[in-house]
Amino acid sequence: MAVILLSACVASTETAQDGAQPRFATYSCDDGTEMTVEAVQDKVHVVGPHGTEVELPASPPTQRSRYGTPPYALVIEGTEALWMVSGEVPVTCNR
Repeated sequence: MAVILLSACVASTETAQDGAQPRFATYSCDDGTEMTVEAVQDKVHVVGPHGTEVELPASPPTQRSRYGTPPYALVIEGTEALWMVSGEVPVTCNR
């Protein structure tokens, strides 16, 4: 049993290192701000680059890299995240 649990821990560490979105991540943004993203099932809780706190569903629901509800959208590709708010310039962030 201990071997199985240890294997699961190692696998999730490797997943986070290979660019997959971990359960919780902090991103440094090009405009000098930070963004945090917490993945919870089919949605993410985001504290955006300018302090906006929002929960975004996967869009479409089967996605694990695109989240959004107007006026917010988040696209995660590897270690890069693009934060978008309608009417504002998108912000690129990296973890």
